[in-house]
Amino acid sequence: MSQLKSSVEALHSTKEGFEAELHQDLLSTLSVSDQREVDILADSIRQLTKENKETFTRRMQKEAEKNKLENTLNNNLMRCANYKYCTGHIKVGKLDRLLYYLLLFYFQTSR
Repeated sequence: MSQLKSSVEALHSTKEGFEAELHQDLLSTLSVSDQREVDILADSIRQLTKENKETFTRRMQKEAEKNKLENTLNNNLMRCANYKYCTGHIKVGKLDRLLYYLLLFYFQTSR
């Protein structure tokens, strides 16, 4: 029983030591060169975060532009195919149909 009490007391003192460390300012325990390195790393992280956000924004813009172009192309292909089939004025050859279906397949699978 006394052994358990001494173990509990040791754990409490260890806990208090850890809590004291927890409330210390980490930078104050570092050397000057370590503090300088932390500052350099923090600046690098800020710069990379900024570049990442800018790149993400550009990517979203390009993705929206790509989707708009795909929709326009698909609509034009459908309009052209419907016009050719409906009017009967323009004969649609096998190559025209093949090209249409290849383009349609490409845009459906590239998403």
